[in-house]
Amino acid sequence: MNGKQVIKMLKKRGRHVIRINGSHYRLGKQNVRTMVLVYGKRDLGVALINSIEQQTGEKLT
Repeated sequence: MNGKQVIKMLKKRGRHVIRINGSHYRLGKQNVRTMVLVYGKRDLGVALINSIEQQTGEKLT
């Protein structure tokens, strides 16, 4: 699963892009913020996906 797919899933669940700085996308919903990295078509690592899941409280896989 790459960064663009993760962002698309999080947007469907009510998150919005706060800002973009290079390949770092900052998403938020109310007071919960998370950072998603986009490296073209490269898949994100398991640890990074687990971290995003933990920060958002939502299952991505």
